[in-house]
Amino acid sequence: MIKVSVVIPIYNVKNYIDRQIKSIIAQTITEWELILVDDCSTDDVRDLLESYVKADSRIKTIYHEHNLGAAMARATGLKCAVGEYVCFFDADDWVEPETLEEVYNLIKETKAQVGCFARYEEYDNCSKRIPFKDKGVVIYTGDEALGEMHCCKNIRSSTWNKMYERTLLEDNMFAKTKMVAEDYGMMIQLFEKVSVVVQTDKPYYHYCFRKGSSLNTGYSDFYKNGFYNYKEYEPYLLEKYPQYGKDIKRYHLIEQMAIVVSMFKNDLYDHEIRKEVTKNVRKHLHLLLFGRDVDIKFKVGAVALCIHYKILRAGYRLLNKKNIS
Repeated sequence: MIKVSVVIPIYNVKNYIDRQIKSIIAQTITEWELILVDDCSTDDVRDLLESYVKADSRIKTIYHEHNLGAAMARATGLKCAVGEYVCFFDADDWVEPETLEEVYNLIKETKAQVGCFARYEEYDNCSKRIPFKDKGVVIYTGDEALGEMHCCKNIRSSTWNKMYERTLLEDNMFAKTKMVAEDYGMMIQLFEKVSVVVQTDKPYYHYCFRKGSSLNTGYSDFYKNGFYNYKEYEPYLLEKYPQYGKDIKRYHLIEQMAIVVSMFKNDLYDHEIRKEVTKNVRKHLHLLLFGRDVDIKFKVGAVALCIHYKILRAGYRLLNKKNIS
């Protein structure tokens, strides 16, 4: 029996995917399958993938004829998965050897349907453990998990730091449009379906920051689509989950500010969205300034944006210059 199916979307990551595949092969359980979905890469990664397929029968490859985005690549992999549980890892990251075994066992012990775990953030010159606010093992209902996701203290909206009961997942949960935070809608739909979510503060996942990733290339339709995705979900969430209203609004404000900051990276400005974000931040500035778990950089950034976006831009570039030097 296959305990865990691991699905990895691949797009032009030939220089990184080898490390992730090896981290799966090194897992302390053997009852896994690895499904590699190449989303029409142009970097000749196919030969490397096929070499792994020949060496290990648990590894499978699927090739898209067109570039559809990471979310649709995950949907393609899910259709072929047969494991009792599923993980969606990114190609340029890696996981600890005991990840699948320990998270699988934790889910079984707690009768959960989703298991969430902590991470390390990997930079060129350092590695940082990113702690959860709550230590040890914590159990939530689905609604509580949805609320926690918007508090940004523990559970995140990312797909890669979780293990899922496969039968809960559906193809239509995955975003069909390429966008920042494409996992957000999926997490909302998922948490509305589940009854038990378990979280451990053990960091199994190594999330890598690299210059060529989609999150570091500046503003594009990728961010624009994400903005309208948040905007579409907000009224629904505020009406259905009024108990989490402030957290939901605060979460969206922070994400919208990040979209404005993306414009500074490549000097490509969508002034319609920028003005709408500025208006939202001014109207709800108190949620950011008096939020207990809001990072100081978001508080300062919000005030700067309310005065003028060019002040926020100057601060971002100064901070970025210091980090580079």
